[in-house]
Amino acid sequence: MGTEQICWSTPADADDNRDAIPFPNPLIETFRMPANSEVTLLRSCPEGNVLSATAPDEYSIYKEVLRTGRWYDYHLEATLDLRTLQGDEFISDQGNFVAVQVLVCLLSSSGFCSPFVHEQANERLEALDVVEELKTGDEHGGTHVHSPYVLVEVPRDAGPVYKISLKVPLQVNDPGSFFAIGAVQMYSMGDDGSLNRFDMANALSDYRLLAYQDPPVLVNVPSAVLSFSYVAISIASLAILYLLVETIRHRNNQVLQLSQAPFLIVFLGAALVTTVATFLLEPRNDLFCRASTPIILIGVQLIFAIAIGRLWRIHAVISPLLLSTLRGRSHPHQMEGSRVNGFTRKVLTCFTHCVSCFGGRTAPKSLRKKVSSLQLSLVVCAFVLPQIILQMLSVTLQPMEKVYEFNAERSNGRAVCQIGVDVAQSFARYGFLLFVFMLFVLLAMAYSTRNLPSLLNETHVIFDSVVTTIILIVLGVSIVFVSDDVSTSPAVPYLVWVTVTISLMLNSSIRTMLPKLRMIWSGEVVLVSRLVSDQGDHSSDGHENVTGLYPPPTDSRNESYSSNQYPSTHKSRSEEVIEDLVQFEKESTQFDNASPTLVSQCGPAKPSLPDEYIVGTKCDVATPDEPIAQDRKDCDQFAKRRQSDVIVINHNEAPARRLVLKMLDCQKQLARINERIMCGLTVSEEDWLLTRRLSHRLASTLSDEVKFSWEDEMVLLSATGQPDGGREESGNELSRMNNVI
Repeated sequence: MGTEQICWSTPADADDNRDAIPFPNPLIETFRMPANSEVTLLRSCPEGNVLSATAPDEYSIYKEVLRTGRWYDYHLEATLDLRTLQGDEFISDQGNFVAVQVLVCLLSSSGFCSPFVHEQANERLEALDVVEELKTGDEHGGTHVHSPYVLVEVPRDAGPVYKISLKVPLQVNDPGSFFAIGAVQMYSMGDDGSLNRFDMANALSDYRLLAYQDPPVLVNVPSAVLSFSYVAISIASLAILYLLVETIRHRNNQVLQLSQAPFLIVFLGAALVTTVATFLLEPRNDLFCRASTPIILIGVQLIFAIAIGRLWRIHAVISPLLLSTLRGRSHPHQMEGSRVNGFTRKVLTCFTHCVSCFGGRTAPKSLRKKVSSLQLSLVVCAFVLPQIILQMLSVTLQPMEKVYEFNAERSNGRAVCQIGVDVAQSFARYGFLLFVFMLFVLLAMAYSTRNLPSLLNETHVIFDSVVTTIILIVLGVSIVFVSDDVSTSPAVPYLVWVTVTISLMLNSSIRTMLPKLRMIWSGEVVLVSRLVSDQGDHSSDGHENVTGLYPPPTDSRNESYSSNQYPSTHKSRSEEVIEDLVQFEKESTQFDNASPTLVSQCGPAKPSLPDEYIVGTKCDVATPDEPIAQDRKDCDQFAKRRQSDVIVINHNEAPARRLVLKMLDCQKQLARINERIMCGLTVSEEDWLLTRRLSHRLASTLSDEVKFSWEDEMVLLSATGQPDGGREESGNELSRMNNVI
């Protein structure tokens, strides 16, 4: 079967004998076959009679799994020739009709699958006195499932050859493997009134066996997970909204003006929109799938593009001043000479040239730089526009759709968003790669500029934010990749990406804005650095060209102002940055060349030193109640007692512990003050006094108690009559060591 049809012939009982066997059928209700006859299997079907059957299109063309409880159409084509079927016409109780049917027989229990398997099942059930209440699609007798009969009209005047083509619907309610056949039942009547039944059957021509499966278990994101994510999104959105409202409310404050408040507002607005849009990551329908990726990717692209613009602004303003001042002090091993910083400086310089070309008029060449809002906008747009273009192409040309991914058995499926094209040709994937590329560019820039002085140490904050962002994205991608299986619930990637997105937005927003807002809320004083101040004319449109910290008119003894004060917008250009640098160099040179002298602490009283910084001497701090003369006498006695306790420093030995402790105390205090100055914070009076005390104590120790072993060698060489050249070289070496001391 499958290539050649099989036919059966059954004669009718013409004498109405009581022994005749009834033969139930849909065409002639009173049909009976003689008691002494049987259904005859013909060696071949009468010539001209052909039957073929094919599986449903869903199975044969679209390769879908046949599901239980669903109707499928089987295609049957037949050619009937009355001339070889011993009759002049096809008859039935309804007229000239033939009956067409599809049967699927269970492989495990049906035996030979024929058009008579139904009658055989009825006889077996009747013999066993079993009554089955069946509905369409149920297994009949545990052997087969049959479709309802389809009656096809074959008018007498259209013969004697008939061609039939139709679709027969079939529903199967229980899963299993079946052997399917198509069957045609017909009754032909001859001129002499004889009646014969013919049955013709054939297996499917394309597929012999069919497998029916239960409908797949379609898994969506559970409602409990959705509720949890909505709560998390709401909390994160409220936090960012609060930062946004406070930023807008204090947008005219000097701290935010120095940070270009409009860009911070756009930054927080993009973070808020991105956070709210994370609920679209649920693969609920086609609209969610098409809207989630563009909104979130464009949002994060804008946020980190603003971060790149702010780093470029800080570098453009601060770097020329620092490089010009510190170039002579740099060492070959410093970071400024590294390849990473060299590459980053080239990138930042390229930004500057491009912005100069498209950003309108440029300022004359000088160390003082200005970065306007227009120029910063150009840098931001340069990184955001490609992402917008890619997402527009993705939405219009490659829209995402909600589909279900099935396992190999197609028994389980989970909801996902797919494009339907190859990954290599996906605009959405290109957009993600563009975002990753921008992150690494930002990482390189933040790494090389993280130590540049900026308000509230913003460069280092941006570097930490980028590192955290990359770590979160790598973790998210790793979790999704490892759990990428059809058996995995769609709640896993949904929760991962919602968590990663919310964390990125909160991390960037809080790290960037909370320190600034805390400074505004506390009214803390902002230091003014003359090195990075911008004393040029400022436009009246909200300080558009603010590039750094600039002071109000104050006397020379106070170089700080409150963050709540507003400086004058008209500054004199008579005080140039070059003069600041020259003065800075002079002061530094004087301090470096000054001989280390001991400042007596036995005079007037000064603020007391904390106990943790007092190391082994009573003369470091004087008590105001003691007489000055007695103090001097005690100091002289202590100095005489300590003459023999000299700290000798050798090349290959560690110095004495008390010297190391004093050096560490001084280093700790200096690092604390430098950190506050670089972050734009004030230094308290107690910190300055403590720094001076620690420096004097260290200078006193180095001057009076430290002896270098190589100094005696220099004196010995001089006394033994070393040649003049050698003496001169030794003298130069000694002078250089003294300068170092």
